[in-house]
Amino acid sequence: MRGRTVSRALTLGAVVAVTACVAAGGATIVGAARADETIVFALGDGADGSATSRALAHYVIAQRPDRFFYLGDVYETGTRSEFTRRYDLLYGPLAAITDPVLGNHEYANRATGYFAYWAAKRRWTRDRAKHRAYVDAASAWQVVAYASDADAASEAAWVARRFAEHAGTCRIVIAHKGRYVVADTAHGDNIEQQPVWARIAGKAAINVVGHNHIYGRLAPIRGVAVLVSGAGGHALRSLGKQHHAVRASKTGVATATRLVLRRGAADFAQVDARGVVYDSGTVTCVPSDAAPRRTDHAIAGRRENGVEPAARGARHAAAWEPSR
Repeated sequence: MRGRTVSRALTLGAVVAVTACVAAGGATIVGAARADETIVFALGDGADGSATSRALAHYVIAQRPDRFFYLGDVYETGTRSEFTRRYDLLYGPLAAITDPVLGNHEYANRATGYFAYWAAKRRWTRDRAKHRAYVDAASAWQVVAYASDADAASEAAWVARRFAEHAGTCRIVIAHKGRYVVADTAHGDNIEQQPVWARIAGKAAINVVGHNHIYGRLAPIRGVAVLVSGAGGHALRSLGKQHHAVRASKTGVATATRLVLRRGAADFAQVDARGVVYDSGTVTCVPSDAAPRRTDHAIAGRRENGVEPAARGARHAAAWEPSR
């Protein structure tokens, strides 16, 4: 049996067509990216060494994504040993294409755990590991990763500077905690993220976060599609009391978010370790070359700075990537 629902929502001035699917028998997503597409997998809260987390990690790696977003939390406290035993054994093979963000579990030990790991794997400075932004060359989407457990006002100012460097709304913001979320039985909204949200609202197409050990998708809020992808495998939870309109959710199953970024749109699908699809759809956005031209040329000359190739070669390199 296959359950199927279709809904439509207005966001960023364009229609977002959404299809939610539950496939009991399994439906593996296949297909390589075109030259103008970038395939991304995203999940959080899965680096605990469990069989459930390992199965999902094996599936994600087997899909050969162009980029991987790890949305935080290495259990239990993100020590150097836990990064080696629990994160690297699962997702180490994707290190060269990974955009990680700091989770609350590893934040206290970030100096010897998170920062040390990414310095060894990518030769990143602490600032680069903490937050980074770049434009994906194939799809022209801007990716902005920030630290939700750091000082919110400082991170908000940093996010605003990154947004000013790229026109349009084809922008995906990732963090461990989100301002607005689909609640699980342990966590709800994170009001301390309001300063960052104020910079995101109306200017980004997608906000992907973890922290809550479920999958959930909210109805767009101020033009932003919010995806909670914290069902990476650790201590999966049920839905809690909701404070916003929830368009889709899945609990009790470890899942990852698959994104196909392309000019003016992103296709998303929530899949488990067998390739079963639980939710899918498309988010549209305004490409940078279709946005009103800015008169501010303060960032002229910064393109091609800090280019970083991904797994499938130069077509997925960042068009430019400031280090701060």
